[in-house]
Amino acid sequence: MRSTAGEPTGRAAAIRTVAAGGERAPYDRAMTRPTAGGGIPPELARLRSSIDNIDAALVHLLAERFKATQQVGELKAAHGLPPADPGREERQIARLRVLAHDAGLDPLFAEKFLNFIIAEVIRHHEAIAGAANPPA
Repeated sequence: MRSTAGEPTGRAAAIRTVAAGGERAPYDRAMTRPTAGGGIPPELARLRSSIDNIDAALVHLLAERFKATQQVGELKAAHGLPPADPGREERQIARLRVLAHDAGLDPLFAEKFLNFIIAEVIRHHEAIAGAANPPA
């Protein structure tokens, strides 16, 4: 999607803005306005704007991830596979811990975050399997 000025908008623009080290997405300006008691330091506004952009990118990436896991759940249900795959989950957690360490992020935090996502995915897969195979 493009704005009236021909600029990209939406998810792709937010991700490109973050990837390019951009300071502001078109929809986050309200988050960096001065407070009633006075202005905020420009560096604080810049950092908050960067955080807002990153948060937007995370939401869009999670939405894309859940679209893919939805398809996985449908395939699992169609082939009679269980909603959970503990072996794959363990490998994913180990892989993410290494990535987190290499990126300077606490591996335990990354593991907790992924466990939260995995639990939600399994819940979705169980619901899909239940809908595909209703009780007799």
